Amino acid sequence: MKKFQRPDGHNCNVSSTISEDLSFGNGELDDNGFWQYGCYECARAHEKQFPESGKCWPYSLILKGEFHNVHGN
Repeated sequence: MKKFQRPDGHNCNVSSTISEDLSFGNGELDDNGFWQYGCYECARAHEKQFPESGKCWPYSLILKGEFHNVHGN
């Protein structure tokens, strides 16, 4: 079984959303499986490594009007 290789410097968490997509990020996890601070880079890395898994959240860099960069990049 292949293990997910996170981007350098990332230590994000993963969860399953209410729509059964995977979500990547940190902070508080809401009741629907979405992280307070989504990680766009980890979501894209997972999609590239495991295309059979489908789209991962966050789907874009803009979340609720702001981008939360939790990795200091």
